[in-house]
Amino acid sequence: MGRAVRMFFGLLLLAAALPAPGAFGATLANENAKEKPPPGLPRRSWGRVIGWVLDAETRRPLADAVVHVEVEGRFPTEGRAVASSDARGRYQARAPLGRISSRLDWGRVLTTHPFSLIFGPKSLTKQTRALNITQLNLEVTRPGYKPFRGPAPVWQSDAGAFSVTLHDVWLAPEASALVSFVPDNIQQESIEDLRVEPPVARPGEKVRVVLVARLPMERGFRYRAFLTSDKPQLVESSLPLEQQKSANPTDPVVFTREVRLPQKSKDRVCEIGFTLIRNGDTMLTQQETRALLQVVQSDAGRAAAEQVAEGYRLARQGDLDDALRAYSEAQQRAPDYPLSFLLRGDLCLAMNRPAEAAASFERLVTLQPDDFEVARPRYATALLHSGRMEGAALCLAEAEKKARPVPPSVYLARARIAAARNDFEEADRNLTRAALGMPIPPETTAEINLRRMAAAVEKQPNDPALRLAYARILGGTDRWAQAAEQTRCALDLDPNQPWAHVDLAEIYLHLEQDDLALPCLEYAVKAAPQNLVARQALADVYRRRRRYADALPLYREVVARQPLNLRARHYLALLLYQAGDTDGARRELFEVLNLSRAKGELEDDGLPFGFTALYFGPKRRLVQGFATPEGRADAVILEALETLATQPDYALAWLNLGTALVEAGTPDLAIPALQRASGLDRDLLEARYGLGLAYRMEGRLAEARRELEAVIAAHPLHPHARQELAGVLLRLGEVEQAQQQVLAQARNYPHERPRQREP
Repeated sequence: MGRAVRMFFGLLLLAAALPAPGAFGATLANENAKEKPPPGLPRRSWGRVIGWVLDAETRRPLADAVVHVEVEGRFPTEGRAVASSDARGRYQARAPLGRISSRLDWGRVLTTHPFSLIFGPKSLTKQTRALNITQLNLEVTRPGYKPFRGPAPVWQSDAGAFSVTLHDVWLAPEASALVSFVPDNIQQESIEDLRVEPPVARPGEKVRVVLVARLPMERGFRYRAFLTSDKPQLVESSLPLEQQKSANPTDPVVFTREVRLPQKSKDRVCEIGFTLIRNGDTMLTQQETRALLQVVQSDAGRAAAEQVAEGYRLARQGDLDDALRAYSEAQQRAPDYPLSFLLRGDLCLAMNRPAEAAASFERLVTLQPDDFEVARPRYATALLHSGRMEGAALCLAEAEKKARPVPPSVYLARARIAAARNDFEEADRNLTRAALGMPIPPETTAEINLRRMAAAVEKQPNDPALRLAYARILGGTDRWAQAAEQTRCALDLDPNQPWAHVDLAEIYLHLEQDDLALPCLEYAVKAAPQNLVARQALADVYRRRRRYADALPLYREVVARQPLNLRARHYLALLLYQAGDTDGARRELFEVLNLSRAKGELEDDGLPFGFTALYFGPKRRLVQGFATPEGRADAVILEALETLATQPDYALAWLNLGTALVEAGTPDLAIPALQRASGLDRDLLEARYGLGLAYRMEGRLAEARRELEAVIAAHPLHPHARQELAGVLLRLGEVEQAQQQVLAQARNYPHERPRQREP
């Protein structure tokens, strides 16, 4: 069939393939509306809301709990936003989550086979599924239990299925001293152990890899586990692990794999890791979780290897001094066992003890004189760190003479020695050779660049541009005091450099010295009115110092000249809110959300069919949410402001607004909102918790302590209050009480997931 005929046939059936005419009109209207965005968060399209309800005392699934999802500021009593939990505690409701929009895709029109219109009438369209949600307000009730009413954060988003999974809700029995709440700090999947049995084996023997994980199997998730190995010649990588059966579904899940070691292999040690895959689409790994396998030939070697295994375990736990002692004992038991010297040398380098590292590596070179890839480069590195540059050079020269080909690690060490001698042409030649066989570590690049700039400044001490460049490299390695010194030298040489003032201000900001940064920025703004970086930095300082009237026009100017500056728009929105311009704040928040929206994934599957393709559904762009913390916070703020515009006394909206303002690092704006929420509903403990955070950020430690202690007294299982109270107590000098709070938190939540603290 010719292309013209195919196009005619496709266009003839286009009416069947596209949404109703009004849908494209609405899409066009929405595109035009971007010039004057509405103040509300677009969440017209409904999707699935999934979650679980548990008993707060037993932490077991709770059936027959009724879940109401808030829609437009209200909790409906019936309809699709209401659901009940099943025997596993799982519920599934529906709510507006974002937007699903479609438009004609001309690429599909020109390439699709006519049969596509029969199998999938909408295959000529491109569909965008964008989730605009970070949390939902829930009301959860069940006879005999205290109700829950408050926000539940999103745990997982799936734009393809247009669904979100929320964190669990724990309902407290009426007779309990607990309260109902959402513990968003629970680590649903955690690794308890990874080991090799036995960790020391002989060639040809069988070893067993064991992975023990705590997984929510009762929720119907499916997991597959695979072992990984850094020495595939010894232990093949990507081997599947077999899940062991258990009578109790809440017990830790055990995966095992038996592996027979080869009779002959040049490798005698390898590190075993794992990969865990949930439901075939989510990969879970922990780079820090490793197990050591050693292969030995003799009983004497076995004793030393077992001691090395103990040192490896202690080092993984962070007990570095004990690990060093274990490695030393292994060396005494078997002075000819290389691994103990390698691991001890590496640990000494990590602990900045280069002389001890050099002694261990020297012995390693004696034991393995032909190991030019590991032993000699390590020895040369330790000698270099010890200041024994000539010895390091001799060590590498012998390696270059004997090794064929020369390992890239030798070239890398040679580059560091050349840089230490200020021979940067030689350093660059060796870096180029090393890069052909290995990635160059960023710390090595930074080290050589620092030496390069220091040498250049020494040759031309009166060049302000050189000193400024040197200062920027120092700042890139967090050497802020030295960076400040070099920048001040640049300003002494040329006081009229606006960028030097900006750089010095940035350094002072990193050192948390706003008082010193402020005059630098004010000078830079006057000297270079077109410098928007300086204007935004000055606005940031004014904002932190509560000089909102001075900061607001600066943010306006930056946004006017840089409309895509997300961060400037974010703070402009917050200052507009502070100034009482709620409509202006909502417009800016809407723009922040557009700028911070994730790019998403494109699904464009099709079966080739000659010069065409068969498509069975639309091309889809899947947007999971917002890619920046500003976007996530501003989505909550915008929705709260939209709700408060029609329901000014809605406590949950004030709570969400205040909590998001705390997350945005503006505690002074958050405090009135949280006080309003607490005044409207005294049962909202999260409002008092948010006040505790805001007071702590403001330095009002006595008030922060009062609020956090009140939260803990009413809610002993609060997921975060004890951690925050411990931080406040430490700042007050009450170390013992702070430790008590940390221990209580560990008892309450032994499987707590890491979380990023608020600013």
